[in-house]
Amino acid sequence: MLHEYETTLILRSDLDAAEATGTIERFESSLGENDATLLVRDDWGKRKMAYPIKKSSKGHYVLFSFLSQAHQIEELERRL
Repeated sequence: MLHEYETTLILRSDLDAAEATGTIERFESSLGENDATLLVRDDWGKRKMAYPIKKSSKGHYVLFSFLSQAHQIEELERRL
């Protein structure tokens, strides 16, 4: 049985476009390898975070919405 999940990746804001794209594509390929179906990928771009993480106050946000089986989420979390 498939369930709908959402994941928001927050990448370092100092990554160049190629590195950010590579990271996003690796997550998408992880979804495909785990038989998940990508519904939405929404790139929000660079935004100010609610609080600093490792002295960084901005991050590059990307929202993923996908269908997957519950037992496959553990592998996706491990890869993150």
